[in-house]
Amino acid sequence: TPEERAMAVNVSGTIDRAVDLWSRLRERAELVAVLKSPEVYAEVPFSLRTADRGHEAFIRGTIDLLAIGHDGVVRVVELKTGAPLAEHQRQLDLYVHAARSMFPMRQVEGLLVHA
Repeated sequence: TPEERAMAVNVSGTIDRAVDLWSRLRERAELVAVLKSPEVYAEVPFSLRTADRGHEAFIRGTIDLLAIGHDGVVRVVELKTGAPLAEHQRQLDLYVHAARSMFPMRQVEGLLVHA
């Protein structure tokens, strides 16, 4: 968008980093396989009701990529850049939990992809 371009200090550098990231991601066989699924959705919002120590809470988030494969398995993909952190796996676990509530009769798997 024009607003995003206005915020980018170095547009050429931003484009170079995006191309480099895409090049690394497309080399990941497990991600390429997910992207070949018949149903692929990006930036999937969710709301999840939870109970913590007797208090009800709502967690809202956005799943980077959700795909439903030919085998009916729902795959949740969390894309990360930079160094792997333990919190990345916890975030994926939460997203898988949310997807299981959206698809209660299906197998749901998670895939954490660092680029």
